[in-house]
Amino acid sequence: MNKYPEFDGSQICAQTEPDLWFPTADRQTGRLAKSLCSSCPWLEPCLDYALFTDVVGIWGGKTERERSQMRITLKIKVQPLDVDALFQYTLAGKVVEGEYNEAVG
Repeated sequence: MNKYPEFDGSQICAQTEPDLWFPTADRQTGRLAKSLCSSCPWLEPCLDYALFTDVVGIWGGKTERERSQMRITLKIKVQPLDVDALFQYTLAGKVVEGEYNEAVG
């Protein structure tokens, strides 16, 4: 199972409005989130994690639908999300909440 990336809080997603990463019908919001992902140095581990786990929203610059298509192409089987490990990770203080970025939101 792929481990949750050891994010340090410097990622743009940790410093912007959380709703940006979970677009609904607003395609502009989705495009903005994907655009911000494209320059993130964490893009690869983020996408890798999202391809192997059942997470929602935009991860690694890809939507749920795009990741689903990638899984079919790459023959990747989704593994259950290890909530206990993720919870322990956040309790250890490794996930840092960022400040909202007013320029984006």
